Amino acid sequence: MMSWTVFWAPPAQIAVQFGFSATSILTVIAYRFALANQVPPLSYSTRLDVFLNGAFILAFLALVEVILTARLIYRERIAAAERVDFHARWAFPLLLSAVALRAFYL
Repeated sequence: MMSWTVFWAPPAQIAVQFGFSATSILTVIAYRFALANQVPPLSYSTRLDVFLNGAFILAFLALVEVILTARLIYRERIAAAERVDFHARWAFPLLLSAVALRAFYL
């Protein structure tokens, strides 16, 4: 959920958006390393593995969204960049809900 902050920062503040996005990715990676010491090694994926993989993919997609909006800003298409941010604000929570449902209930 931390990666969603990039959708609320103004698209013109590319450094802020990139910083939030990169921090989110590094946080997921650090969390996986921290859990690796707490969970016994298994030969199969657990529900937690599925959830964390989904979270990593969503954090990476947030970085892709930052790059996309940065390119739009560079091409002076500010309205398009704001539209992408607007749609991502509701799409990413829905995607995380789908990941959580897949990981813990299906």
